[in-house]
Amino acid sequence: MASPLHPGFRKPFTKKRRVIMLLLTDKRFFRPDEVARMLALSRRTIYRMIRDGRLQAVKWGSGPWRIPRESLRELLPPDSPEI
Repeated sequence: MASPLHPGFRKPFTKKRRVIMLLLTDKRFFRPDEVARMLALSRRTIYRMIRDGRLQAVKWGSGPWRIPRESLRELLPPDSPEI
């Protein structure tokens, strides 16, 4: 068994990952950079997906794009964990 100080040791849920999981359960809309991190894509790809219509997003006034949770669910396979 690897010790907590061993470089190969990984905790199943780090503090950062727990915070992200909590945000996912509470948030209805996400910023493009948050979605990029969740899907392991670049922000540029997320903006391209919005422009192409592959990812539904809304823009309130002159503010940044927001991506609803429901449009993220449509991207994921049916057997994936809940967002």
